[in-house]
Order: sequence, then structure tokens, then C-alpha cells
Amino acid sequence: MSDQLDVTPDPACQLDVTPDPAWDYYVTWHSLLNIKARIGQALEMINDFEEGNAVLDQEIRDELYPILNSLQQVIDSLPPDEPD
Repeated sequence: MSDQLDVTPDPACQLDVTPDPAWDYYVTWHSLLNIKARIGQALEMINDFEEGNAVLDQEIRDELYPILNSLQQVIDSLPPDEPD
């Protein structure tokens, strides 16, 4: 069994359409697509490293914390759940 991680994109996750800006979730969709791209950049950053080190770990944190904050903003922007 190989220790290699399969990073082949899932075809079901490929987004090849741009939704109508009048769509209720357009801003959410756009924000999440941006976050997805930024996560992809973070993955690319670590692609060539087999062993971790403190400097790279900090660079990864520096990339991911703003993404985490952006994702939290998207979550917070959604309307609250309505009781059944």
C-alpha cells in the first residue's frame, strides 16, 4: 500500500458554472468558491514537502487562519434557523 495521498479532485466538486447574481445564495456561493481557492493555494504550498518543520507549520497557520475567519463570516451571514 502506498503512503501517497490521492489528491485527485472529485469531479462532483468541480464548479464549471457561474450562477445568476440574483440567486439568493450568490454571495455565499462566491465567498465559498473564494475560500475553496485559498485552501487550494495552501495545499499547493505544502505539496512538495515530505517532512514538516516549524517554519512551514507557521506559514500554513498564517494561510489558514484568515480562511477560517472568512468561513466563519460566511456561516455568520446565514440567517438563523427557524424553529419547526
